Amino acid sequence: MKPITTLPLRWDALETEALIQLRNSNHTPAEIVIALNKKFNTNRTKSAISKKIELLFKARWTQELDKIIIKYVQSFPLNLQHAFVLASKDLNISKLSIQGRYYAFIRINYNVLTTGSLKTGFSNNIKNLSRKSNKLPDQKLNTVMWLMKQILELPKEEREKIKSFLKD
Repeated sequence: MKPITTLPLRWDALETEALIQLRNSNHTPAEIVIALNKKFNTNRTKSAISKKIELLFKARWTQELDKIIIKYVQSFPLNLQHAFVLASKDLNISKLSIQGRYYAFIRINYNVLTTGSLKTGFSNNIKNLSRKSNKLPDQKLNTVMWLMKQILELPKEEREKIKSFLKD
């Protein structure tokens, strides 16, 4: 039996070439892991292979890529993870990279989603679901209409505070 080591296995040129070919032929990550481990008799994890793919195919983030991510986030404001999955399939970039880009750059530099309250003011969205009721808003309405509906359902004094805030 081989001793188990915590040191990362070194990638050789043949493995790297096989990884590039598998990635370019649109195999799923699970299929890539199985194929590489079988072909080279290794026991690499999906995480290790994903990291190598990210190094090889490092995305150069552009405004166009950001706009595509924003489009998915705006389409699914209540389920950002689902938005990241769809964006990753569309852009052929890992979900983890999309998620990192969103939280580290897009959410900070673009006004993608905001939530607000009288106590905290407006802030960038992380979780847009009421923890008290756990009710989803009407999904038939688009984001702007949903926000307007929520504002109109506020008590009059809170609507007046928002109105005065927006005037300034």
